[in-house]
Amino acid sequence: MSRDKSQPQRPEASPLVTLAEAFVERFPDGADPWQIFAQLGIPVDARYLRDGLVRTNAILQSHGEDIDACLQQIEDSPLMSAVLQQAVTDLLTLVDERPGAFGDHCMAPMARISEQARHPLNNYCLGVLHYWSSLFYATPPERSGQAGAVEQVVADFAAYALAAHSLTGSKRYREYCAEWWRKRQLPDKPLIPNATVSSRLSGASLVIRRMSKPENAALLAHFSGDAGEDNFLERLRLAMGDEGLKRKHEAELNNLALLVESLLPNWRASSKRRRGTSGRLALRRSYIGDGFVRIDDGVVATESETEAGDRIQEMFLVAKPPATPTDEVDDDEWMPYGDGLLGSPLTTLVIDPDDPEYRRISEHPIRSRWVAEHIRRDHYAHRLPYTRLLPSEFHAILGYAQKVPSDVGLRKLILALVASLALGISLEDAHRIPITEVPPTDDAEGRQIRYRRDLRCWEIRVRPPAYVDEAVTPIERPIAEWLQLPDVVGFHNLLERYGIDGVDVKKLNAKKRRQLTAWLQDATGDTHATIAACGHYLFHRLLDENKGDVGSAFLLTGRSHSHARSVAHYAHYSHDRLVAWYLAALDCEDKAKTPLIILDSAGFGARRVPTYDAVSRLIATLKIMITNARAQNAMRTWRNAYTTYTLVGFAIALALRAIVDPHLRDLSDAFFATYSDKARTDYHRRVTALPPALIEQGRRYGEFRRVVDAHLGSRSIASDIAFAFERPDGSFEPYRPRHFIDITTDFFGLELYSLRRFARTALLEDPDTCGEDLDAWMGHWHDGVSPHDARSTYPSARLMRFALGPATKLLQKVGYDPMRALA
Repeated sequence: MSRDKSQPQRPEASPLVTLAEAFVERFPDGADPWQIFAQLGIPVDARYLRDGLVRTNAILQSHGEDIDACLQQIEDSPLMSAVLQQAVTDLLTLVDERPGAFGDHCMAPMARISEQARHPLNNYCLGVLHYWSSLFYATPPERSGQAGAVEQVVADFAAYALAAHSLTGSKRYREYCAEWWRKRQLPDKPLIPNATVSSRLSGASLVIRRMSKPENAALLAHFSGDAGEDNFLERLRLAMGDEGLKRKHEAELNNLALLVESLLPNWRASSKRRRGTSGRLALRRSYIGDGFVRIDDGVVATESETEAGDRIQEMFLVAKPPATPTDEVDDDEWMPYGDGLLGSPLTTLVIDPDDPEYRRISEHPIRSRWVAEHIRRDHYAHRLPYTRLLPSEFHAILGYAQKVPSDVGLRKLILALVASLALGISLEDAHRIPITEVPPTDDAEGRQIRYRRDLRCWEIRVRPPAYVDEAVTPIERPIAEWLQLPDVVGFHNLLERYGIDGVDVKKLNAKKRRQLTAWLQDATGDTHATIAACGHYLFHRLLDENKGDVGSAFLLTGRSHSHARSVAHYAHYSHDRLVAWYLAALDCEDKAKTPLIILDSAGFGARRVPTYDAVSRLIATLKIMITNARAQNAMRTWRNAYTTYTLVGFAIALALRAIVDPHLRDLSDAFFATYSDKARTDYHRRVTALPPALIEQGRRYGEFRRVVDAHLGSRSIASDIAFAFERPDGSFEPYRPRHFIDITTDFFGLELYSLRRFARTALLEDPDTCGEDLDAWMGHWHDGVSPHDARSTYPSARLMRFALGPATKLLQKVGYDPMRALA
């Protein structure tokens, strides 16, 4: 292969080198530019750069999952689709800022002149840079009607071409381009180190480039036509099994299959239609009442439910309450009793859903502690069954429902199924949704769901989990009870089309269930699609969009999972934020209408969550109190105010509970703090990274304690008390929540525990917060699933990043900074 002789004289540095240097200067924290170039196979003179990046960006956005599936098989850690997409976006920004700075052909469009004309990269790099070459999917004018089909096939194939190029590596590609530019022709050595992959990529790329030729019309129609929601692999499987297509295009299909096999060795066995065959039942925790029911002193009953419908009730021993509870826990504090569950269940009760009279009791069914711990962790894991509904199937169901004739006998069941998808509830619950045009009232008990036909929205009554009947204080976030969610699934259109007023179905018998299941499988093209999976869809999608926050998913769907009920007692969500998550989960942001009822600043979820202004005033007032008390020589007030100020910082940035003595150790010297504020067992000990402000405040508090002890002499504070409160008689006791009320009641008005609710709410509002990290930070886990468990894969480095990121930003936002007690 020779260089293109029409090229003008180039400067000493190649356009690609210039582009790399400019990228590093413009985006110093960005990805390695040569890794980007290697994976995309950008030519050394950066020709067709802008158009290629635009097309790559679209492919990464639509085929990121398929691309990642291939890239995960590569050992040299290539850039995954999300990182690569951001890097491509940055490159586009750079190219637009400096047009023409990266070679004479940087801004040239990827276009074909005619059917007879050769490929624009012919005699340059056509047989080497296969991904870049494949992007010329713009068909010649005489075949413009095939443009969309060819573009689709190229985008589907891009995942495998891009993954094959990713075997090159940044160093190898940089050296390859240096020689290419120096000699003004392609080097003799191969670009992709794996000769098999290189050969198969060349053959498959040729098939894709020739897809628009008349003799390949049947092949193009198969890979781009209406084949349901099948991806490239599924269509390739179908083509390999189509005798007529295979007889005519056997060589082309074999070339494609060989490349895919090089990248995904087991691709023939892993069908989208059979997303796994495991019969394992993932369990969902749904607790009775507030999560637990007391059976007797020291025993708690819990309830679980499998996706098959089996209910499992278990009884556990719990940590014994302290001998003097009034010294440890104040009456106005609430703590989920399940935090103290100990060990494996005493008794397990299994109830068959088809025969409620059948109950099987087993005592200590699993003798192996290792097996028992793994099973218990599985109880709390997010379900990933092979029947899980895909987003493409969700949209297929909605589209299929709109095409059903209004006289079909299943129309009420289809309507209920659409409601199940929209609300994340079971089909049976969807049957009973009232359709009305009357505003809601507050006389109903519990969770209520309505459909407002006049407003075209769902209305869900979401009551706070605690403090329901207490008056709203001026400093807490306002609360609402009726949440409005826009109808983005076409429910109103179905009501009009079907000509019915409601979805009430007296009984869903076996025959109707089979008919509805058959309709559902026709709509999705998936023989494993189930009615139950429709009810689970929204919950799982919400966890994807909100980064694993089970609290908001529980609030929107009513579906409990793992520690969701505990989170509900802490988290407060704004209406706009919940609606945004809801729309993103259903991928329907463009269909949402402007809310018709304005809820001002009211939100949903936990009560008694102070506002940012209230917490900022609390901190500012404590600073003034410390300064004034010291100036006036009011030593008791000074000592207690400074201790309170220190504890407030830990309560905000670490969500520290003040229910029991936190037992902080080596606070002034460590980046991590360990404390058992949650339960009396060592397993539940929290290990949390400290934000820099708290490290410094801890150091200053240590100095403060040493000065106080030296001044008090024989009355010095006991060393095992981390935070001490000075009584009027001059003696000291561990700092308790009631002491916080005594000190701050005149200017704050909420309990110390409200700061933990504030922290959970405010930290989640940070866009950098991940739900998993926040749960680990808060100490929200159950026995057997601690992030610090011996079998946990949770890295402590994520806690450090959380400390330096969201936790530090929260302290800064409320004005908390290290303060010296001594002038």
